[in-house]
Order: sequence, then structure tokens, then C-alpha cells
Amino acid sequence: MDHLIDRVRPRVSLEKSPDTSSDDAMLARCMTAYPRARFLHLVRHPVTTQRSLHAHWRPAGRFRSEQALVAEAAAFWYRSHQRIIEALAPLPPEQWMRVRAEDLLTEPRVWLPRILSWLRLDSEPRLIERMLLTENWRFAGTGRSDDLLGGDPKFLRSPALRPVPAPGPVVFAPSWGLDDEMCDRMTTLAHSLGY
Repeated sequence: MDHLIDRVRPRVSLEKSPDTSSDDAMLARCMTAYPRARFLHLVRHPVTTQRSLHAHWRPAGRFRSEQALVAEAAAFWYRSHQRIIEALAPLPPEQWMRVRAEDLLTEPRVWLPRILSWLRLDSEPRLIERMLLTENWRFAGTGRSDDLLGGDPKFLRSPALRPVPAPGPVVFAPSWGLDDEMCDRMTTLAHSLGY
């Protein structure tokens, strides 16, 4: 990371890997290595996250059953956000910001200037408009070979920004078979995140 930061200096570097928050040790290493970093806690509704994780993880076939897939997706959402909340708690409030993905995608002209200002970056309207043309981003798409993926393959195959439906209530499909305790924990955490 230090090498990449040096390569893009004086630009602001960004690390956005979801794996950073998937393990206590990884998140602690990140925060120890970059104590002056700013942290954007991007959250998403637990039910829509579950649907996405199921669709993304199912083809990999690494789960012995559908129930194991569902349980792991729920645990991943819960533990990742709980870990982030605990890690950010001792930091000064100006060092981190929490944004609901649904708000950002539905009202990017409201939220992008707020985020950029918090990062002390230019937030001129013309820059915001350029940012919204996601299909023109340098790394949008799947490359000439059509197999450069990573991140969200669905977005990379069709990299146009599109609004998302408003998040509904936090209600988990009974067919998922999540136990009551997990549903209660996820619901409580989701409510604390604004859902």
C-alpha cells in the first residue's frame, strides 16, 4: 500500500476492499499502519446485502448447503459492520463518516459533495457530474478480453449508475431459515445504522 500511495502522491489514496473489515487482525493492521487515514463506513440494508451475497457466492460452490451459504452471508454482514463500529468508536468524529449506500446512489448530487468536502477534496458541480458518468470511468467494464472482473461483476458488465429502491423494513425471508437470535441481532444493528 505504501508503494501505491507513493505512486499517486499528491492525490488521495483509497483502499476499498471489503476483506479489510472481514477480520479483526486485518482491520487492526490497516488502522495501525495508517493512523491518520479517514474511514468511510459505507453501509447497506441487510436484506438487500443478503440477496447480493447469495447471488455472488452461490456460483462459487464453496458452501455445503444453501443453509450454510445463508448463515455465512448473514454472519459476514453482521460481523463486518460490528467490527467497523467498534474500530471507529475511539477515533475522533472528524476521522470517519457513515453513509448509507442507498442514499448515496439515490441522491449522489447531495452525498458526493458532502463526502468530498469531508475528504477536503474539490466538490465542484462539474466534477460531480463527471463522477456520475460511471460508464466512462477508466476501470469501468470488463476489459477487451471481457474477463477482467473483481469487485462487483454485475456493475462491471453494465457500469452505469442507477438508483436503487428505497430500503424497506428489516424483515428476513423465512425461507432463509435464519434463527431468531441472528435476526434480532441483525435487526438491532440495522436500526442503529439507520434502517
